[in-house]
Amino acid sequence: MDGVGASLDLSLYETAVSFMGYHLAGYSASGVVPGRNGTAVPSLAPYQAFEAADGALMIAADNDRIFASLCRAVGLTELADDPRFATNAERVASRDELAARLQERIRSERRTIWLDRFAAAGVPAAPVQDVREMAEHPQTAAVELVRELGGLPIAALPVSVDGARVTHVSPAPPLGGDTEDVLREAGYSTEAIRELAESGVVGLGG
Repeated sequence: MDGVGASLDLSLYETAVSFMGYHLAGYSASGVVPGRNGTAVPSLAPYQAFEAADGALMIAADNDRIFASLCRAVGLTELADDPRFATNAERVASRDELAARLQERIRSERRTIWLDRFAAAGVPAAPVQDVREMAEHPQTAAVELVRELGGLPIAALPVSVDGARVTHVSPAPPLGGDTEDVLREAGYSTEAIRELAESGVVGLGG
C-alpha cells in the first residue's frame, strides 16, 4: 500500500438504500411499488412468522418440496394437493387464505413442538425471540455476544478475527472526558488547553 489515507463517506440514507436491492429489483421489473408485508416475504409463500400457542416462529417454505413437507408436518396434507397452492406463484396469489389455514393449525400447539416437527421434516423454521430469550439463549453465551462494560450489559461487536471476538476495551467516556488527551496529542500546551476550557470553547469533563 502507498500509505496514503482515504476519505470515506457513509450516510444512513445510503445504508438504507443498500438494503433495498431486493425491493428495487421487484419494482423495476413490475412497476408495482411494494407495500407493507409484515414478516412475509412478498415473492414467496408461506415465508413469514406464525403464532404458536406460546409465541411466534418464522417458517420459510420457499419451494414446492418444502411446502409439501410443511403440509405433512402440520397435518394439512390436503393443502399440498390444492391447485390454488400448487406452485409458489399460486401460493403468493392466495397468500392470505393459505396463511389463515396454517395459522389456525399452528396456534394449536406450543412452539417447541412445532420446531421439533419442522426440524424432523426438513422445514426451515426458527423461534421469534424477545429480548429476554435472546439474552438467555445458549448460543448468545457460547459466542460471547453479550458482555458487561461499565456496569451495563452490551451487545458485543458481531465480528470475530481468527476465532476471537472483537471487544470494546472501555466504556464510553463522560462528556469531554478525553478532550484534554486529544488536544495534547494534537500539540496543544497545558496553558492553551486551560485557556480554551476557561473561554468555554471546550469542556474537559469530570
